[in-house]
Amino acid sequence: MRAEVAARANEDADARQTARDLLTARLRRLDRQLDQGAERLLTCPAEAQARVGAKYKEWQAERDRAARDLARLDAAEDQADSYAARVSESLFALQQLEEALADAPPEVARDVLANLVTDVRLKFSHQRLPNSPRLRTRLVSFQVDIVHDVADTLGIPPTISSPVRDWKKYPVSNLSFEEIDRLIREGRMGQKGK
Repeated sequence: MRAEVAARANEDADARQTARDLLTARLRRLDRQLDQGAERLLTCPAEAQARVGAKYKEWQAERDRAARDLARLDAAEDQADSYAARVSESLFALQQLEEALADAPPEVARDVLANLVTDVRLKFSHQRLPNSPRLRTRLVSFQVDIVHDVADTLGIPPTISSPVRDWKKYPVSNLSFEEIDRLIREGRMGQKGK
């Protein structure tokens, strides 16, 4: 991905340099025309001064637009450099995060994710089991709020939402929610070595 971002940045840099060269040449040409036009305006007959003056103003407006375009191009280049650096830093941070979480104990993973996540909301449904006073509780949906700077950097929405159609598909530590539920009910969840 870094290579892709670098390649795109190089393509953009080449296009910006071409545009910069064209705008710079256009500014030089317009500056020459304005210098010559000012001299001609001073020496032209009175009956032609209005027409020459209008043309001079047209060249001045065109030169001002070209100068603004060049300034925007410079600003875009500064932003492009900043963007490439941010992408590179983000990819490095994600790689470090992946490595940190891969073999991390649950408490370390929790602490790492606590720096990225601001809120987690779970929605459950509770249904009475037939012919039983017990309730069946199922996870229906969840929402995870991510730190805004992290979300902006990654280009993802700050809130990730998902309906949960089948709660068995969301394993945690290679245990399904059903297995975790069973272990909790048996009193074995949280004990060392289990």
